[in-house]
Amino acid sequence: MKLDTQAQKERLKRANNNAGLRYNRDINLEIKNIKRNLQALNREPEYLAELFKLTYKAKKELLFFRTSHPDKTEELKQLHKNVKSVIDKLLSLKTKSNNENISWSILTKKLKIAIKLSNDLYWFFRDLQDKERQEKGEYAKTSIEAGPTWSLYAVLRNLLDFINNGVKIKLFTIPRMILKGEAGIGKTHLLCDYANNRINSGKPTLIFLSDELASIEDTNPVVCMAKLMGYTTSADFLKDLRSLANSSPERVCLIIDAINEADAIKWSQLSELFNIKGLSLVISVRNDYERMIPNRRKYSTVEHFGFSEMEWDATSTFFKHYKMKLPEIPIINPEFRNPLFLMIFCEAYKGETDKTFKGKGATHVFEQYVIEQSKKIVKELNIKLDNKNYLWWNVIKQIGIWMGQNKTSVISRYNILRIIETDPKLSSHASELLKLMEKYGLLLKYPRYGKNSKRIEYKYKFTYNRFSDHLIVRSLLTENKINSEVSAQRFFADGKFLDENINNIGLLEALSIQIPERCKKDKAEFVWVIPEKYRDDYRIKTAFLNSIKWRDVELDGFDKKTGKASYINESQIRKYISTYMNDSIYDLYEVMDCLFDVSVVPNHPLNAMRLHEILSGTNLAERDSWFQQYMLNATSEQGNAISRIQSWSISRLPRDISDQKAILLTGIALAWTLSSTENNLRDRSTRALIQLFRYHQDVLVKLLEIFINVDDPYIVERLFAATYGVVSLNPHDKAGFQSLVLWIYKNHFLNKSRRPDALLDDYAKGLIELYIRKYKNNIHVDLNKIKPPFTYYKFPNDIPDIDSLRREYDNNNYCLIWRSLMYGEGGAALADFGNYTVNFYLSEFTNIPLSKNLLSPNTSRKDFNRFMKSLSKKQKKLLEEYDSKKLSNRLSFNLIKSTAIKQKISDDEVSRALNDFEKSLSSSKKREYKKYKLYVVGEKTFTKAFEDYDINIARRWIMDRVIKLGWSPELHEEYDRDRGSFDRLQNSSVERIGKKYQWIALYEFLAMIGSNYYYVQDRWLDDTPATFKSAYQTSARDLDPTVDPLLLEKFTNKNDDEKDIWWKPSYSAWRTENWQFSSEDIPRSKTIIESKHSNKTFITLLSWAIWKSERENPEDEDDRRYRELWVRTQGYIIHKKDLQTIIDWGKDKRFYNDTLPQPADHSRSVFLSEFPNSSAYQDTIAIYGPSDGWINPDKQTSLKVIQPVIQYSSGGFENDRALRDTGIKVYGPSLPLRKLLNIQDTDSLGVYQSRDKNIYMFNPNINERLSSDALLVNKDNFIKALEKKDLTIIWSVLGEKLYHNNGNYAKQRLEVQGICYLDDNGEIIEDVRYEVR
Repeated sequence: MKLDTQAQKERLKRANNNAGLRYNRDINLEIKNIKRNLQALNREPEYLAELFKLTYKAKKELLFFRTSHPDKTEELKQLHKNVKSVIDKLLSLKTKSNNENISWSILTKKLKIAIKLSNDLYWFFRDLQDKERQEKGEYAKTSIEAGPTWSLYAVLRNLLDFINNGVKIKLFTIPRMILKGEAGIGKTHLLCDYANNRINSGKPTLIFLSDELASIEDTNPVVCMAKLMGYTTSADFLKDLRSLANSSPERVCLIIDAINEADAIKWSQLSELFNIKGLSLVISVRNDYERMIPNRRKYSTVEHFGFSEMEWDATSTFFKHYKMKLPEIPIINPEFRNPLFLMIFCEAYKGETDKTFKGKGATHVFEQYVIEQSKKIVKELNIKLDNKNYLWWNVIKQIGIWMGQNKTSVISRYNILRIIETDPKLSSHASELLKLMEKYGLLLKYPRYGKNSKRIEYKYKFTYNRFSDHLIVRSLLTENKINSEVSAQRFFADGKFLDENINNIGLLEALSIQIPERCKKDKAEFVWVIPEKYRDDYRIKTAFLNSIKWRDVELDGFDKKTGKASYINESQIRKYISTYMNDSIYDLYEVMDCLFDVSVVPNHPLNAMRLHEILSGTNLAERDSWFQQYMLNATSEQGNAISRIQSWSISRLPRDISDQKAILLTGIALAWTLSSTENNLRDRSTRALIQLFRYHQDVLVKLLEIFINVDDPYIVERLFAATYGVVSLNPHDKAGFQSLVLWIYKNHFLNKSRRPDALLDDYAKGLIELYIRKYKNNIHVDLNKIKPPFTYYKFPNDIPDIDSLRREYDNNNYCLIWRSLMYGEGGAALADFGNYTVNFYLSEFTNIPLSKNLLSPNTSRKDFNRFMKSLSKKQKKLLEEYDSKKLSNRLSFNLIKSTAIKQKISDDEVSRALNDFEKSLSSSKKREYKKYKLYVVGEKTFTKAFEDYDINIARRWIMDRVIKLGWSPELHEEYDRDRGSFDRLQNSSVERIGKKYQWIALYEFLAMIGSNYYYVQDRWLDDTPATFKSAYQTSARDLDPTVDPLLLEKFTNKNDDEKDIWWKPSYSAWRTENWQFSSEDIPRSKTIIESKHSNKTFITLLSWAIWKSERENPEDEDDRRYRELWVRTQGYIIHKKDLQTIIDWGKDKRFYNDTLPQPADHSRSVFLSEFPNSSAYQDTIAIYGPSDGWINPDKQTSLKVIQPVIQYSSGGFENDRALRDTGIKVYGPSLPLRKLLNIQDTDSLGVYQSRDKNIYMFNPNINERLSSDALLVNKDNFIKALEKKDLTIIWSVLGEKLYHNNGNYAKQRLEVQGICYLDDNGEIIEDVRYEVR
């Protein structure tokens, strides 16, 4: 067969070569939306997996849908029947061949019926459920639950939406696709790349370019393809093609690119391919050429829109390819999503010495492009011209003049040749020059058709519409001698030109750009030289705002005397906007779009400084009433300016930027988005700021100065958070770090009139303490002034009573606030924020003011707790027996008459039980026991010397504060109602404005109560009231700014294929006989503990080695049927003299019960960079362990161990969604181990070393999201360091073999338990046992 894989590769190679510049493997960007259409066309696994995923979800919901009701029997029966039918039909695709189909119309009809039924049933059940709850209570369990019906409805809707994507389903069923798009949009590149990937994956593919077909002397495309493949007849070609399709498990994909370039071919004859089952056909065509496909209705059409949603990746790739310096500012102009424009831009400037971009004007871009392409044309023509602008002046400009005179953007071949032939130096090269202008992207040829759809002639236009508009306008202005405000007014005075071109926004935009350039001396703006009646026209407004993005603010466009752009009359622009663009909120949004688009351009008069002026000019409540909705709308648009600024800032590019003004402007634009109630937007902007200023700390001081007095605490809080993140990730810039510390100390902590804010105080304190830990206190900061109590945080004495608040706000106008906040005395039953959030943050405060001296009780709960913890296991068991008998004695006495307990426990038995416990105590323990006996036997309980602070007071103050911050139904109710009233478990990341003000007020109250009332850190450990230290004690932190934003960006989804983890033994014995109970195939523990890498030996301080088999049904993401083997090894430092004792001790221990201490995870309270030397760590984690680090795991023995590992996991910060969902986990050396061996952090996350650099420990998979993870250390030096202190290391081993059956463990499982240790030769010895449980 001539169509084998080798033949396909040869065909691909020739097509790639013939594509020339249109296919560049070095510029390789995936267009995801088109890729998904191609996946549907060829029934590729990725498309089917998405379909089956939704189908299995529906199957699962139907399985759990058990709701029934006598009045709805028929409806429920019909619902089950329809849904089951749909599921069965869709799953049947798994066994169908690549050319079998199902009836999508019937399927869709059944789905729609099922959706209507489930929706109707949901509301029926919901009404019944609500009625029951009115009778039984808000949270009462009801006989009818509406939730499952809604879950089924939701998944059916998602399935219908997927199936209703008509193009993909049609492609799936009828595999014929037209890929259309503008010239230069990237069609050829995409198809060549797709063919390359398919052939490399073993999927049968043939690709042809239309000019290859045109080279064959035949008009039948099938014949042409046959000859190109070496066939003498098309019949043999079709026979082999059919045979290939029949034998292949994949569809055979046949691609023909750029059919518009072969108009002699009769494309209707492609229908010969239509009856080949298992064959897909893709043809590409330039826009305006679709009529060349006579039977195009038999295809599905997909349009290529360029680099939408990936503009920054595209820009970076193109700049690197053309060896241009990457931009010093975010290029946020949407034009850069167009591959053709990117090519024009890069071709225009690739030869410049200073290859930067800071604001090139459109006119300059296009003229420079013409000059660069002209050089190539002249070189190929092999003629000598007077100067580099010769073609520009004598051909391009003349074409533009002709178009302007004839009021058209197209020109015939005849007229172009006439223009060229009038030039004596070019006349003899006219036809060749025309071809070269087309080849090098200056002109574009397209057909003109007659009534019978036959081509009459070819017309030409400039390649790029914006290019065309600018050339026409330039020629128009030149010919009419428009070079002053007066001449411009004269030209437009009669309105004739505007009436004829009012719908041509591109032309109006070009005029808006070039009038100021031509009339530079007068500083004329287009909108002010046209008659007044046109100024309010929406087309003029749109063109005008678009033009602002394209003004030239470089070189010729920059006035060095004034420091402003010459081609932008700022006062005239402001006047126009204030006069004609204040009619509606939508006008305001358009202006804001424009301001964000130019916000980062240093010399632009409407950059972020102007944005800041506008936004800071209104108060918090008024600004939020429209700016919140604007940010939601703007960021929902593909390729929006805010998202592009964020992406640029989070990249590695800002590090090397020298333009500090660009950095500052970018920071200002990002800072304003910190005000958003959209948490994902706010978090991403925070991290963008961290990465942006990571290497520009001196500029960050300027940003803080700009925003310190802005009236939105959401912004200032996150700026302080970002500052903490910046210095945590780059503490080595001592000068920048010091300037930030001194600025914050002076402007925050020494500012006694500042607004109370617990988060601000927390971030500021943290970063100053970080500086002092690294550089000592060489800046003479008074540490008492950076921590509570702050005496100037006066506690409010004017808190309104509940009755007055209820009269004002317990009504429909304020119900969104009241029902979220006023739990308890406010009577709001759901009030999640008031109940859960406020209560959680404030519940540990006492009602004792700091002004009151505390008397320490004679009997301290802390000492009592310490005594109880010191009891051995035997003693604790005896005490439990006493408590049990005492309880039974009392119960039997009370209930003897009702015969609830038939056998009475006597008083003597209770006394004997207590005597047995007392006898077990040593002499010293008995002395302690006497102090606490009444508490131990339960005759006396610890009474609090204080009452808890009344949370109702806090709720009332917060309610009042929300109103004083400016929340009102007139300004904010519409926005808030659209957000819903969810608090906990809220699906959307968008909060209400009212909720934002509730958070602001809560952090203010936390700051005030923390400086005025005593706090109890852990009432179970020690309920002695103490002063409040920081927000970390209450878990009030809402984001960890010390995690590297680049790590979050690149953190991939969990990797199911973990076979190549170097430190973990491989495992594949899933088919072992009696697998679940076989221990022979389990990797030995020593092979997990010890591994080699790069000729070095490492041992684990902790490891989780996990192996999983394939799921029984991989296509169903909810299928949890698989086999799993896991082994956890946990190291412990012990005294060498205790080794045999601990080996003997561990022989019968079950480590499932955490017999030995496990790494504590307190990530909710402590940031990643604060482990373990910060006050946050000391105050919230270190307090739970012994001061020397030696832990006694069993009080019956004198054994002591050091737990060498601490853990940070991203799940601790629940409100930080980006971090929480990554699954980042970092292990590090515990504080006792650090002190013992002088271990320090390094600049790399998860990597540590001793001060002498002999010991090196690291997380081997820190940058990957894997199930298995570990903390490793170089063996020899680590063991030597321990031996010097008469210490060694042992490992507990715990593991399991089990079969998962959708959440249930099937039958029994095999447990792995034991201890490993080092012998005298440093070899690992295993004492591990295997038990069936």
